[in-house]
Amino acid sequence: MAAPEVSSSLNPSRFAMGAVFAGGGDESTFLAFHRLGQYCASATADGALKLIDAVNGCVKKTVHCRKYGVAAGCFAHHEQSLLVAGAGGDSTIRHLSLYDNRYVRAFAGHDAPVTSVEPSPADDTFLSCGADGRVVLWDLARPQAAVAALKLDRAWADRKADAALAAQAADGVVFAVGASSADRRDGGLVKVYDARKFEGGPFATFSLDGAAARACAEAGGGDGSVGDRFARGRWTSLEFSPDGDKMVVATDGGAHLVFDSFEGDAKLLLEGPPQSPDFATTATFTSDGYSVVAGCEDAKIRVWDAEKRARPAALHGHAGPVRHVACSRKYDVLASCCASAVLWLAD
Repeated sequence: MAAPEVSSSLNPSRFAMGAVFAGGGDESTFLAFHRLGQYCASATADGALKLIDAVNGCVKKTVHCRKYGVAAGCFAHHEQSLLVAGAGGDSTIRHLSLYDNRYVRAFAGHDAPVTSVEPSPADDTFLSCGADGRVVLWDLARPQAAVAALKLDRAWADRKADAALAAQAADGVVFAVGASSADRRDGGLVKVYDARKFEGGPFATFSLDGAAARACAEAGGGDGSVGDRFARGRWTSLEFSPDGDKMVVATDGGAHLVFDSFEGDAKLLLEGPPQSPDFATTATFTSDGYSVVAGCEDAKIRVWDAEKRARPAALHGHAGPVRHVACSRKYDVLASCCASAVLWLAD
């Protein structure tokens, strides 16, 4: 198996299973690619963490984080450095070196479990999101690593938003913070920052509500019910497209919204199968930005055209619900996780 580099003619419906890496039966807790695109890391609820060579289709290393567990994570700037958030109520992030299998440093800045960690592709900064509603900006190069704590505006916070999400654009210049409203009536809020001058606040703030989603669905020939599903859903992931022009927000209801990352205009509502309230998955853009991929509870992966309304292609091969998907930004390879990690190649 050898993954080709990104092609502008990628047809996601022609993805084929390239390799399967069996797990121990525990659910996936995170899946992420390194910024250079060759390696991905996956972890499961038992604390097993795999470093996978996605180009050659092999596991380079497996480590067991039994003491703290792994609830979320990402790569740091180097291919064998990871930032992992502890499980079981732990609110600390740790810098894990895979060279010698040791924790290099610990980062304590949340008052509740960390739900996601997002690295900058440009430098040693990263964002962490917690169940405390905070997003913390960190810098590995600083002795005092916590640079700033970001919050949604006070009026929104008073509405008891769900756990915050964060996303980094591919150029490292722009990042976004967002959250859905816990009472499901106010939609969701996204704030977009310039990473070079975030102290001045966001340069764009917009809401994504059910009305916008319904209008988006109706414009594409739908009846608006999928818009209601989006409005009722809890946001589970937020991501920029490779060119930074669009974003996609995934929900636990199986309805995902593509929107303009600078104006907030709803572009496309993606309808997947309905999902259980306790099931959470992620959605991601393919490496060329032309498609959106999301895991589903029915053990399938759905692939939508990111520009127009069309029925999604379905990829089969998992034995259980697919909780995480990720795409290399350099190679035409897709990774997905249930209890096992799977690599998919575009033929």
